[in-house]
Amino acid sequence: MLAHSRQLITCLGVFLALSYRTAAQNDPKLVLQPATGNLTTAIDSDPFIECTVQPQTAKGAVANVRWLDPEGNEIGDKGLNNRKYTKNAFGGTFGRSLKFFKGQKDDSGLYKCVADFYGHDRLETGVYVVFYEDIKFEDAPTLQHPLLNTAGKVRCLVSGNPAPIVEWWHNQAIVTSGGRYRVETDGLVIEDIGVEDNGEYTCTAAVPEMGRSIERQINVEVHSAPEFKADGLPKPARGLEGRSASMECEATGIPMPEIKWIFVPNGEDVTKLEHDEQKTRRHTVDPVTGTMNINDLKKVDQGQYKCMAENAAGRKEETAELFVAEKPRFDVVTNTTMHENKSATIECTVRGDPAPTLRYIREGTELPITADTDPRYVLVENERELRLTINDLQRSDDGLYTCEASNEAGVETKASHITVQFAPSFANTPMHVAKTWMGNLEAVNITCIAESIPNATIRWQQRIINSPHHLPTKDITEQMEQDGYKIENRGPSSSLLVSAVSYDIFGEYLCIASNELGESTHVVRLLQATVPKPIASVRVEELTATTVRFEIISPNDDENLILEGYDVFYIKVATEENFQQAPARSWPIGVPYTVEGLEPGRSYRFRFYPKNRVGVGAAFDKEVSMPEIGPPRPPTFLPNGNDTSGEATRYRLQWQEPNDNGAKIVEYKITYWKASEGREASRVVTTRAPASSYVLTGLEGGTTYQVEIVARNERGFSAPLELFFTTGHGRFSSHALSSAQGFHKIDPVEGDVQLSTPVIIGIAVAAGLLLALIIDLTCFCTRHAGLTHWLATRLCGKSEKLKNHDVENIRHTETDQVDKASSYLIFSNLAYHDSNKQNGSNTANRTQSDDTNLYERIADSGFCEGDEQGRYQVGATRSLSMGSLVQLETDV
Repeated sequence: MLAHSRQLITCLGVFLALSYRTAAQNDPKLVLQPATGNLTTAIDSDPFIECTVQPQTAKGAVANVRWLDPEGNEIGDKGLNNRKYTKNAFGGTFGRSLKFFKGQKDDSGLYKCVADFYGHDRLETGVYVVFYEDIKFEDAPTLQHPLLNTAGKVRCLVSGNPAPIVEWWHNQAIVTSGGRYRVETDGLVIEDIGVEDNGEYTCTAAVPEMGRSIERQINVEVHSAPEFKADGLPKPARGLEGRSASMECEATGIPMPEIKWIFVPNGEDVTKLEHDEQKTRRHTVDPVTGTMNINDLKKVDQGQYKCMAENAAGRKEETAELFVAEKPRFDVVTNTTMHENKSATIECTVRGDPAPTLRYIREGTELPITADTDPRYVLVENERELRLTINDLQRSDDGLYTCEASNEAGVETKASHITVQFAPSFANTPMHVAKTWMGNLEAVNITCIAESIPNATIRWQQRIINSPHHLPTKDITEQMEQDGYKIENRGPSSSLLVSAVSYDIFGEYLCIASNELGESTHVVRLLQATVPKPIASVRVEELTATTVRFEIISPNDDENLILEGYDVFYIKVATEENFQQAPARSWPIGVPYTVEGLEPGRSYRFRFYPKNRVGVGAAFDKEVSMPEIGPPRPPTFLPNGNDTSGEATRYRLQWQEPNDNGAKIVEYKITYWKASEGREASRVVTTRAPASSYVLTGLEGGTTYQVEIVARNERGFSAPLELFFTTGHGRFSSHALSSAQGFHKIDPVEGDVQLSTPVIIGIAVAAGLLLALIIDLTCFCTRHAGLTHWLATRLCGKSEKLKNHDVENIRHTETDQVDKASSYLIFSNLAYHDSNKQNGSNTANRTQSDDTNLYERIADSGFCEGDEQGRYQVGATRSLSMGSLVQLETDV
C-alpha cells in the first residue's frame, strides 16, 4: 500500500513538472542574493546569503532547498553554539537563507545551495565566502628610539588576511632595500644609524584585492646608552663629620641619562629620601652634572655608593667609597687629688676616626707637655688613650691640664684637674705689722691668709709683751668681743679686729692654721703709734721777693703711721711777733710747699710741724731772708702751648705769666727775626700786661724765625724766653731749641692780646659773682638780710650784728679771711697737742701761756664776736679726745 502511494506521488510530480515545462517553456533555477560568486567579509561580521527558487511557480516541482558547507555537510537550523545556520527565505518566498554569526577565518570556503527537481538533476548553485583579517599594526610604535651606531630597526609589523603589502616612506620619498636600508617583514633596518636619520617615517600597509590601505607615522629619535665621562667617574671621597661631601657622577647619552645614587649597605636610593621634618634634605643630586652632595655628614653616611646613569637606551653603574672622618669624642677624662710630694696620674680616652692625636697642655701655657718639659713628667700613650703622671708633686702643679684630641675632622678639648693637697701656708699674707694708738675709735684690722688644701682651721693667739701676769700667750675666741677682739673668717682669710681699749692689746698676734697635713703660724706685730718724729730737714727750693718754696725732708719713722701733711707758722724776725699770732699754712703730702705774700727784704722764721692721725709732732724751725724786689722771672712756655696758626704769614706766641718778684709786671717785649738774617734784622713789639699771647703778622711763608720774650716790671727786664718756629704754606711745623720751651696750638686770631672763650666766660662769671657779693653785703649792712646775714646768724646765733669795720674786712681784705682760717687751723693743732699731752706724748714745745694766748686769739677771731659760747667751746677742747676734736672741727 505504501509503495503504491509513493509511486503515485512520483507520477504526480512528474506530471506536474512536464505540465510546467510545457506551459512555461523555462526550467526552474536557484538564485543567490547577493548575486555574486564570491563574498568577502571581515572576521567577526554577520553576513547572510539568500537562496530562492525561480520562478516561484516552480515550488511544486522543486523541493528540499538546503545549504551545504565546504565539507558537503548540510547546514541545519540555528543552534546554541552555531556560528552558521539556515532559515527560510525572507518575505515568505520559496528558498533558504544562510546566516553567519561572528564569522571567523576558518569559516571561509565554498558554500552550496541545492534543491531537488523531480525528474531532473538537482538544482545547485554556490558562493565562495571569504572571512578576511583586516590590516593591523602589531608592532609599530609612533615614537621609536633605535640605538646610535647600530643596525637600528624602525619596527612596523603588520598582520592581515590576505597578507598586506608594506611600503616605507621618509621625507616624502619611498625607501627600498639597498645601501644602508633593508626592508624586512617586521620593519626597516638602517645600518650604522645616526642622529641624521632622525625624523618621521611612514609605514604603509595595503591589500589591493580588498581595496584596503592604512598607514602609520613613526617618529624616529636615535638614542645612545649612558656612558660616564672620563673625568666624571665616581671616585673615592673623604668628608668631615658635620661638614659636607661631594661625589661626582657625570654621564652622557641620548636622551640625557637620569642619575640615581644607591647607598650599597642598605640598598637605599638616597636621591629619593624624604625630607626630615626638622631639617632640610641632606642628600641632593645635581640633575645636570649628577654630583651628589651630602650635608651635615654623619658616620652612618660612610660606605659604598653606586651611581646609576639610566635612559631609555640603557643603564650604566659605577661604585665608589665615601669615608667620613669622625670628630674626636671623649669617653674618659679623669681628675685626681694627691698630697704634695706624691705622684698623681690623669688620663683621657677618646673615640674618633681616624684615631685622634692626643696631647696634654697645662692651663696658662701654649706648648704641649712632652717628656722634655719636666723630668717629673711621664707620658704613656696608646691608641686613643693618653696618660700623664707627675712625680714629686709640688703646689705649683695644682691646676687644669687640658687633653686635646685632634684629627682631620676637628679638635676637641676637655680638662682634667690635679688637686695638690698641702699643709697651710702664709706665703701670700702681706701683713706683718699693724699700728694703732690709744684713743683710736676705729678697730685695727689684722688679717692673715692661710692657703691650704684641704681648707685649714684658723685660730688666733696673742703673745703679750711685758705681761704682768707672765702669760706667754693667750687664746682669742669669738666670745672676747667685749675685750676689744672680733674675729671674722672668710674662707682661707681670717681677720682679727682689735680695738685700742687698753695697753694690753699691743704685742704679737699669732694666726695659726691647721689641717690634716700640718700646721703653720704667722705672726703680726701690733705697734703703738705716736705723733710723728721731728722733720729731718727743710731747705729752700725757690725764693723770690715775695714767695718761698720749701723742700721738706720727712722724718725717718717707718714703724709709725704715714704722714698726712705739714703745718707751718711764720713770723717776721726782729719784731714783737710771736708764733701765737703767727699766720699759718697747712699742706697735704705731695703738694708744692709754697708760702706767698711775704715782704721783700724781710727775714722770717718758719716753724714746721709734721702730723699724722695721732697728732702733731715736734717743731722744726728755719729762718729765711727774703730778697729785695727785682726784675721778674723769665716767662715760660705752656706745655703744648705754642703752635702754628694755620696761616703762612701769621704765628701766635703763647707763654705763662712768670713770678713778678715783688713788682707788678707792666709789659712784655717780643723781639723776633729771621734765623737766616741774624738779630741785626730783628723787629720788636710790646704788649701790655696782663697778657699771655701775641700774634705775629706779616711773616714770610716757609721761613724759620727766632723769638725772645722778656717780661718787664718797674725793676727791669727778666731773662728771655727763647724759641724758634717755622712758617709754612697752610701747614706748619715748629720746635723749641731749648729743653724748657714748647708750643701750644691756638686758632688764628686778630689783634695783639687774644682771650679764649673760656677766659671770657670766666671773667663774666667772676664779675657776676662780685656784683652779687656787693649787693648781698649792702643788704647785710643796711637791712640785716641776705646770704651773709643768714650765715652770721647760723654761726653766731642771735648775737649782736657784725661791726662795720668787720664787714669792710670781709668785703675787701683777703688776708683777714686767711688769718681767720689759719686761726681755726691753729686751734685744731693745739687741740691735738693738748690731747696728746694727756696721753703722755712728746708734742710741740709750747708753754702754757703761749697755748692760752692762742686759744684766746681763736675765740676772739671775729667770726663770732661776742659769742661767749665759742670761748667756752675753745676751753673745753683741752679735755676732748682726738675723735671729738675731729667732729668739733667738722662742726666749726
